[in-house]
Amino acid sequence: ESGNLLMLDSRPVDKEQWMTVARGMSDAAAKVLEAAEAKDVEAYFDAGGTLYESCVACHSKYVIAPAESG
Repeated sequence: ESGNLLMLDSRPVDKEQWMTVARGMSDAAAKVLEAAEAKDVEAYFDAGGTLYESCVACHSKYVIAPAESG
């Protein structure tokens, strides 16, 4: 669901790469779920790696600045 939330109208920083990586996250998460439901450990591991890579792709471009501590 996180990938879908990132694609809501108020979220995208831009309409190109942001949407691409958010869709990639949703697609990868669906494969993780499918592998988990099938109890396919190897597919789960592979899908988890793909999901992680989608997160890294997004975070490497769209870095969230740490909150100021006060």
